[in-house]
Order: sequence, then structure tokens, then C-alpha cells
Amino acid sequence: PALRTRLAEAFEGYGPDNVIVTNGAKQGLFEIFQVICDEGREVIIPTPCWVSFTHQVRLAGGVSVSGPPRDHQLDLAAIEEAVSDRTAAILINSPNNPTGAVYDRTALARIVDLCRQNDLWLISDEAYAFFNYGSEAFVSPFVFPAIRSRLMVVRSFSKTFAMTGFRIGYVAAPEEAI
Repeated sequence: PALRTRLAEAFEGYGPDNVIVTNGAKQGLFEIFQVICDEGREVIIPTPCWVSFTHQVRLAGGVSVSGPPRDHQLDLAAIEEAVSDRTAAILINSPNNPTGAVYDRTALARIVDLCRQNDLWLISDEAYAFFNYGSEAFVSPFVFPAIRSRLMVVRSFSKTFAMTGFRIGYVAAPEEAI
């Protein structure tokens, strides 16, 4: 409980009931897809992406839909075009694994709007949030209060604190999702 309370402090308005500690970020992501992916529901995943994303969606009965990249950034038009009545969520990963690309605030605002307009979950894998070596500042979608009721943020002690063998991650999200 003390750890959940402390982690929640990074998320304005959140308390311990908004956080779940997991066996690494990978388990947190797996659990998210188990919650949101009814059979045949789609998750839009911009590519290139971490290899486990698509498999986790499939294991949950969902379908991953590729969002092609544009110069290692989000192709917003392609993502918008990929949204269908079967779409459950859009997954973003910034800084991106494997490219290291950091998505800018303007692109994130458009993704937030797209999720809100279509009542989609926005999943933000922020395992590498503290590893940004470029000129673009890392921005979490959590800075947009309007999406918080449909946002799940995944972070990792493994990356942030160089604790890979410890397998500690967490998800911050609305209480009903946790």
C-alpha cells in the first residue's frame, strides 16, 4: 500500500486505488489487454513497435492493427483511418522501443482527441520515459486532463532504476480499470 500511495503522487488527483504494481511493465501491459480486448476487438499499435505488444493483444483475443510510421513519428492520418467500430484502444510508446523516437505534444493532443471522440482507451507505455537523449521533451498524455478517464499509463522500475532482474512495473489508471 505504501508503494502504491507513493507512485500515485506522480499523477495529479490519483491515490493508491489508481495504481497496480505488476511483475514488470510487460505484465502490466498483458493485464491491460486482458481487461479491454473482447474477442475481435482491435488495438491500434504504431510501428515499429516492441515485439510483445502484438502478441499480448492476440493472447487476449484481440487484433492488433498496425499504425505505419512517418519518419519515426506517429502517422496521425493513418491512425485515424485505422479506427473502426471494433477499435478498443490506441497504444503509444514514447520514447519508442525500438526507435527512441519521442512523440511531440501536438501529436499527443491529436491522439487524445481521437480517443475521446471515439471513446477509446489510450494506453501509454512509458517504460523509457527517463531515457530521452534528443531535443524533443518527453510528454505523458497524463498532462491532458480530458483523457484521464480513458488513459492507462505503464511504467517500469526495471528501466528507470536499472532494476531489470527485479521485474517491477506499474499501471496508473482510473480506479475501475485497476
